[in-house]
Amino acid sequence: MFKDFQIKLVKYLVLLFLFSLSNLASADSFKVWPSTGYINETRYHFEVTTTNPVPSGYYIKVSLNAGSTVRLSGSLKDWFLSTKSSKTGVFNVKYHLYQEDGTKDGKWIGDLSWSGSFSVTNRLPGFSSGVAISDVTGGFRLAWNSASGTVTRYELYRSTSSGSLGTKIYSGSNRSYNNTGLSAGTTYYYKAKACNNSGCTTGTQDYKIYAPLTPPGFTSGVAISDITGGFRLAWNSASGTVTRYELYRSTSSGSLGTKIYSGSNRSYDNTGLSAGTTYYYKAKACNNSGCTTGTQDYKIYTTDAPPVVTINTPGSSDNNLQASNFTLSIGVNDDIGLKAVAYAVLTSGFSSTGLSGVKNLNGISDSANFTIDVNKLDVGSYKIKVQATDTATQVSAAQWYYFQKQESVVLPTLNLLPVRESNDPDQTKAFTFEVQLTGPLPANYGVFLNFDDLQGSWFSETDDGGHIQLIHQGNNFYSLD
Repeated sequence: MFKDFQIKLVKYLVLLFLFSLSNLASADSFKVWPSTGYINETRYHFEVTTTNPVPSGYYIKVSLNAGSTVRLSGSLKDWFLSTKSSKTGVFNVKYHLYQEDGTKDGKWIGDLSWSGSFSVTNRLPGFSSGVAISDVTGGFRLAWNSASGTVTRYELYRSTSSGSLGTKIYSGSNRSYNNTGLSAGTTYYYKAKACNNSGCTTGTQDYKIYAPLTPPGFTSGVAISDITGGFRLAWNSASGTVTRYELYRSTSSGSLGTKIYSGSNRSYDNTGLSAGTTYYYKAKACNNSGCTTGTQDYKIYTTDAPPVVTINTPGSSDNNLQASNFTLSIGVNDDIGLKAVAYAVLTSGFSSTGLSGVKNLNGISDSANFTIDVNKLDVGSYKIKVQATDTATQVSAAQWYYFQKQESVVLPTLNLLPVRESNDPDQTKAFTFEVQLTGPLPANYGVFLNFDDLQGSWFSETDDGGHIQLIHQGNNFYSLD
């Protein structure tokens, strides 16, 4: 009986051995469906599903670009790996079947049926933006800068505590978001994130206390002044939060008309107007809550002509002798309104002498007097250029005043004594000319006799007369025979 038991036991062991041999794993027994899952800044993630369960004592490894193998975690049909790496590029992937054999690396059984490649290009976005916060009705408009690299979405977080990320209130591709329904007096903190499949990069935190936004305070009218071809329009600043000013023009009193300007400036030049037309203007001050309208002002547009300048200082056109300071008297007229008149003293060659001046004018007719400081000039010929401007910046034609500076000296008075015939018996038809001065002549001055020959050619100097110098006889007495 014992012998029969032994025989049965041997048969059982043989069958068990044969069964175990039939269950030894081989690489050909499995097919895999790999998925790269995700690849982020520092990790690769692999997931593998096999057609058949991997037996106990066996496991799967992965290799990249025929490099060293790395063991996957898991069991049966599901295997995975997350491994650190900072490499990017195209990777050739192979999966391998290994058996536990008591060594560190295990025993290689064979390569699995799938191999392929994938490209690792994903990286976390470059992002350091804060959040720009501006007021809108009921809350804030939040905006942030774009990120570098691959970006699949932006996220926005809000907190009421500094340093806390808080709650996500937006996720999407836009870089702005209106956050409304806020509580007055509460400080809100905001952070934005830029994200892709690798993860998210967080920007800096910004905050603002919410106070309900109201339209600006604004009561200004529009100041209208003339320029060439139209009007210059200006208005006062508004109080409160102002994001823009708007300007409207109409040709009917009380009508708002058409918006002709929107921006941050508080002045605008409106040209291309029609002569004889009355234009009405209103300005508005606006923010995201609405606009406040100022008062309306108007003016009739008239075609502008340049000012007309008249020089009233007496003198001929080009030979006005001036030995000392004199007054340049000017009159100016214009059709819409005068602004200023200016003069400049030039040399005969049109070079500047440095003598110039400006005077503001008023109304449509005005005058100005300028003192010309001749003492600052050398002896010679000069010309004065005069021009005026009006409130529309029209410039008059240039007017000129010419003068010559002469030496400033005091000359004595001349007393012409009677002309008499010469007492010289050797002279026939001769005359003696005698002049007595009240004082001495300055240096480089003399006494000359000018006369016309009305009776014939008496003298040899010229055909029509002479210019003869008398001889100084002493004691301020001059004579010539």
